[in-house]
Amino acid sequence: MSGQESPQLKIISPQETGLSKILHNIRENTWARIKPSKIHGVGVFAVRKISSGTNLFPETKVNFDFITWNQLGTVAPGVRKMIHDFFVDNEFGFWCPDQSMNQLNVSFYLNHSTNPNCFHNESGEIFAIKDIPIGQELTLNYSDFEEEVG
Repeated sequence: MSGQESPQLKIISPQETGLSKILHNIRENTWARIKPSKIHGVGVFAVRKISSGTNLFPETKVNFDFITWNQLGTVAPGVRKMIHDFFVDNEFGFWCPDQSMNQLNVSFYLNHSTNPNCFHNESGEIFAIKDIPIGQELTLNYSDFEEEVG
């Protein structure tokens, strides 16, 4: 190919590549984005109207394993801070994604509120518990997690 020719792009149908699920999630299951928060650092904000009962992150299911502090041993201070900032922990250890701490997704950035608009169920799914308008921050009551590890 000479320097003047442009590459030919082949348009592939969603059925040929499995894109239909991705396209569905973009169109139907994209509810929020990360941006600066008045509550704490960054948070998760609605990019479209969310109805009460909506499963907000159905494609981001993460399984967790409990790791004791003794099992963890010594880690860099920045890693220890990341554990405290992003995962449910107590005096015995913390719940970590079962593959890697690099499995963080947008749901890990929901901030705490004593009057939350979302709820985290026992299966790890996060649902809206009231209608949420565009631009409103999505929040959880972190004390719900403390009851699970208590």
